[in-house]
Formats: sequence, C-alpha cells, structure tokens
Amino acid sequence: MIDRHFICIDSFESEGRYCLVGEVYTAYKIDGGYKLVFENGEMNFTDNLFERTLKAWEGVLVEEGK
Repeated sequence: MIDRHFICIDSFESEGRYCLVGEVYTAYKIDGGYKLVFENGEMNFTDNLFERTLKAWEGVLVEEGK
C-alpha cells in the first residue's frame, strides 16, 4: 500500500494532536497499519482501527482524491 493524504475540513483536537482546517496531513504506511502525522505529533493505528477512525472523523477529515 501507499501513503494516504487527508484534508482537514474542520479544525479539531484528538489526544493532544491538532488538525487545522485547510491543511493536508499524511498517513504513512507502516508495518501493520498507518502513522498519521498532525501539527504537533503523530498517531499510530492498526489497519482496522485506522479505517474505523476515518469513519468516525468523516465530518472533519477527507481523503484527497475521494
């Protein structure tokens, strides 16, 4: 798999990491999941948890090209 890119459509904070409206964030493919890098830190997810998290965040984070 390849790295994925997401556009923040509404600023939010999760576990002390900030996603700012209009910014593009990269989720790097790592062994067994993804590392999503925000303004002030990163979050690691398993493949399954990453997809579930994206569904929960669908109102604030949109994948580029979709």
